[in-house]
Parts: sequence; C-alpha cells; structure tokens
Amino acid sequence: MAKLLGIKKYVPRSNVITETIRMAENYIKTHTDEYGEVSNPEVYNAATEILSPFADDLKAANKIADYQNKSLKLTNKIEMAENDRVLFNMKLQESIIGATQENISDPRGLIFKLTSIYGAALDDYDTNILGKALESLPKGQKIPQTLLDSRDKLDEKTRMLVNLSNSYLTIDPTTELAGPVNADAYGFIVQTNPQTGAIVNLGIQEITSLDTPPSGYVKSNARFGRVPVYLNTYYENNKEIGRLGGVLFERDVEELETGGIVKSLEGKWGEEEGGTGPLAWLSRTIGAIGAETQKGLKQQQQEFPLGAVPFDYFDIPKESVVKDGKGDYYYYGKDMSLWRAETPEFLKRYLKEIGKNPEDVDNKFYFGHSDFINQMPRSEDGKENLINEDYFKVSSFETLPSIGIGISAPAQKGMLGPIIPIEGVAPTARTTPAFLTGREVTPEGYKTKQVIQKGEEIFRGG
Repeated sequence: MAKLLGIKKYVPRSNVITETIRMAENYIKTHTDEYGEVSNPEVYNAATEILSPFADDLKAANKIADYQNKSLKLTNKIEMAENDRVLFNMKLQESIIGATQENISDPRGLIFKLTSIYGAALDDYDTNILGKALESLPKGQKIPQTLLDSRDKLDEKTRMLVNLSNSYLTIDPTTELAGPVNADAYGFIVQTNPQTGAIVNLGIQEITSLDTPPSGYVKSNARFGRVPVYLNTYYENNKEIGRLGGVLFERDVEELETGGIVKSLEGKWGEEEGGTGPLAWLSRTIGAIGAETQKGLKQQQQEFPLGAVPFDYFDIPKESVVKDGKGDYYYYGKDMSLWRAETPEFLKRYLKEIGKNPEDVDNKFYFGHSDFINQMPRSEDGKENLINEDYFKVSSFETLPSIGIGISAPAQKGMLGPIIPIEGVAPTARTTPAFLTGREVTPEGYKTKQVIQKGEEIFRGG
C-alpha cells in the first residue's frame, strides 16, 4: 500500500496542555536550590512563560496564577529587605546630621559621638537588617549584594572612627595637642553653600591613595581637631574658591601644580580686621571658640572654629542637585520648588538641556534631609513635579529653568509660563534648625534630639 504523505497525526489540545503543564512543573523541580526550594522568582516567571500560550485554559490559567503569586511573594521579600536597608541608611544619615549639629564646636566630642552612633548602627544592622533578611528569605536565597555592601561600608567606617577616637586619648608631646599622629591620613569633608558659607553637611573619612576625597572637594589649609578640612569649590576670576563661614579659601587655577605638588586652598590667616581670612573673620564673629581651637590658633596649627559657622541643612543653594536618604535625586529650582528625577540619567539629561554640568549628579549633589524634602514645594496642581521620559516627550516650546527671565523651576513641558508653587507652601526663613527644637522628624515620633543624647541606643527602638 502506498504511504500517504502530508498527513499528521491529530493530538487533542487538552493533551498538549497537560504535557505543557508537566513541562512547567519539571522546569521548577529542576531549578531548586540546595535545600530543594525555589529561591529565585525568575524560576516561576520562566514556568509562567512556558504556560502562557494556553492562558485561556482553566488548568493552565490556575497554574499561571499560582506561579505568579509565588514569584511575587519571593520578590516582595527581597524588596522588603532592600527597603529596610534604605530606611536604615536614611535614619543613620539623619542621626549623623543631628550629632554633627550638636558637637560642631568640639572635634573630639564629634568624633566620639559619631563612633558611638556607627558602633550602635553596625550592631543593629547585623541584628535587624541582615538577621531579618536571613529569617524571611528562603534558605537558598542569596542575601542581596546591596545589603552586604552596606554592611561592609558600615564596618569599615566604624573601624576608622574607633581608631581615630582612640588617637584623641593621648597628647602629642611636641604640639601638646590630642589627635592622630598623621592627621593628614584623615579629612573632614565639609559641604557648604558657596553663597553663604553655611555648613550644609559634614563627614569624615580616611584619606589614602585608594580612598580619595569625593570629586569636587579640595583640601584647604584649615584644620578641625588637627584633621584637614576639605571644601567643595567653585571657580571665579581664574581662581578655585571654597567658602567656609565668612572665610574664603582659594588657589590659582593656572598654578594648581607646583613642582609636582598640588596646592591646597589657602585661607589668608595673617589678615588684619576687615579681611576675608579666618583671624579677621573671628575678630568680628560672635561665637564660642573651644580651648583646642584657641591653642591651635596660637600654635599656628590653623585650627578652624567650625562652631562659629552656621550649620543649616536647609541652606542648600538654589539650582542644585539634591539627593535624599532613599537615593532619590531632585533638582532644586530658583523658586525653591523641588523636582524629583525618576532616574539619575533623566536628571543628567535635564541638566545638560539647561546648560549645567550633568556630572553634578555624581559629584556635587547636596544631601536632602527629610525635613527639607518634605517642606519644599513639589507640585503645582497636586501632582508631583517629575523629570521622566514623559517630561522630554511633550512640546518643544517650553522654557527651561535658570535660563530666561523670570523662569526658575523646571518648566512643565507644554506650558508657556513659570510654574507657581502652591500658595503658602514655600517655607519661611528658619532660624532654629529642627534638631535644636527636638521636634519630630518622622511620622513614627522618632525624635532626633533624644536619640543623639544616647548614641548607643539610636537604633534600638528610640
């Protein structure tokens, strides 16, 4: 009998669906971890994809729903761990700002307080961030790398501060000053408002060939607790300038390198009254000057009285990049409105459009305390000011910020005028920072002033 060609055996659709469900189940069974559990949500996503051609079938649809729920559950656990890390870092940063504000006149007191805060934070991180993640995630699920990286940075910072704190327990017989033998191995990174000289943020780090100061910060000849002060700078009249309080520190752009050595920013320490140097400024500035500062000035150690400089985390210059504790980026406009960027790339794109340096996103952002973020106008019609893909899609006749007359905040695409903040939202001038009033800064009633008084208890339910 002749063989018939082109005729295929008919397979019922129900049989194909059953076989496909079996394939999805086998895929899951063969992609478990060492404990026999599915710890990667992508496994369930792949099984869902296998079944997707038969989503109209009840059995397949039930399987798809089951796999999607399991994938979502795993994903949520990972995201919860990441959210815990972000909130932890935000709480830590705000506590550091408060401690700095309280101890800005005393370098040793500030370093001891920061050591206490970081030590307590490290202990709490191990217990309530990593410990919680280990309990909630499947046994075979790897701890997210961001959690491990944060822990390493926290440990490194704590070790550095412990060593630095211990150095202040002994006195250098030559200078009769306490502090590290090699003070230049550390640096106070002081971020100021170039327009007012007020301190907006302050940190301390070890300075090595591998651990260099942040980009945009330059070493000055001012010191705090014998440790060099690094300032953010700007350029004017062929000079690179850093401002700290009423004092200008500068260096010639054309003479940045002399004999292979990069010059520091120089403050004019010997100037008489009426000048812009530290001694002249101190002579007309009212403020407590600690004993260490007095001794440092007398011994030409160029010890700078940071306590005499206003510290206000609200004093962020307009037309600046702001980054909050959650890692979100913003643009702070001339009219004090705040625009959140959906991603750092969108903000860089936006800065390029308005003629500013996109690298400010990486190198020259200001830390935005939650007080600042929450009180700045962030909408014009109840919707959040947002810089995202939609912002760049609409209209070509918008007016960009900081360019043109009267336009200050990022202009909404498709609008022909400046964005006006909601009436009554713009904050009035603040003379007393929130930390000094002890008012609550989070909905949970977390009072920073109380927390700072007991650094070792900061992350234990305070």
